[in-house]
Amino acid sequence: MKVLLVNDDGINSLGLRLALDELVRAGHTVYVAVPPHDMSGSGKCFSFNIGFERVGLEGAEAAWIVTAPPAMIVYVALRALLPERPDVVFSGVNIGPNMGLEDFFTSGTVGAAIEASLQGVPSLAVSFASRKLDGRKWIGLTAGIGARLVGVASKLGAGNTMIVNVPPAPGGVAITSLAYSWYDVDLRYEDGVLRPVVSEDRIYVSDPPPGTDIWAVRRGLVSITPISLRRIAETAAEQDSHVMEEAVRIVRELLRGGDPSLGGAADT
Repeated sequence: MKVLLVNDDGINSLGLRLALDELVRAGHTVYVAVPPHDMSGSGKCFSFNIGFERVGLEGAEAAWIVTAPPAMIVYVALRALLPERPDVVFSGVNIGPNMGLEDFFTSGTVGAAIEASLQGVPSLAVSFASRKLDGRKWIGLTAGIGARLVGVASKLGAGNTMIVNVPPAPGGVAITSLAYSWYDVDLRYEDGVLRPVVSEDRIYVSDPPPGTDIWAVRRGLVSITPISLRRIAETAAEQDSHVMEEAVRIVRELLRGGDPSLGGAADT
C-alpha cells in the first residue's frame, strides 16, 4: 500500500523513525511529510505562507519538511506534494498518549488523521501512551502495531479514522470509545511567560467508565478507538429538542425585531 506518514513531533522524532522502519518492513511504499520541530497541541489548525523542503530520509520513497501544523501538512501533501493519492495516512508514532475528548480536539497527531479522513483518505493516529519511560522497546512495539493496522484502517472508508494508544508492556487489547475528559495542568510563570506544567498523573481529569480509552490504557490494554466523523456531524439532531426550540424562537424573534424575553411561540 501507499502510505503517507506524518507526525506532530517533528523530523527528529524517534517515533517517526521507528514507524517508518516498521511500515517499510511491512512492505508499504512510504511518503513522509512532517514539521521541522515539535508541533504538539496544534489540533487541526491550518496556516498560510507554507514553506517546504524535500529531504532525504532512508527508507522513504520521498520525504518533505513542511513548516505548518500537521493537519495542514496532510492537506498540502495530498494536494501538492505526493505524486499520487495514498491508500492510508499514518499519523505518529506520537510520544505520549492521545486519549479522551480533550486530546481529540487538541492533539496534532489526531488532527492530522482527522484532516486525512475529511479529505477522503482513511487514516489512523498511533501513540505510545506514556511519557515516563525511556521506552524505545515499547515505542518500537507501538510502531509495529500501527504498521500492522494499516490494512484495517484502509477498510474504514472516507470520513473514518482510528485512534490507537499503546501503553508500556501491554497485556491485551480493547475496542474503546473516547472518555469524556479534560486537562488539569498547572501554569508556571517563567522568563516572562506562562508555561503549562504537564504531569501524566493529573493531565486527564475524569473517572473513565469501562470501555473508554483512558480506562483501557490505565489497565495496560492497547486501546483502539474507531471514529466516524460523519456520525459526529450528525449528532446535532440528537440534542435536546426543547433547548433547540428555544434557540430557534430567540433567533426568530430577533429577526422579526421582537424582544425574545417576552416569550411566545415562534412562527413555523
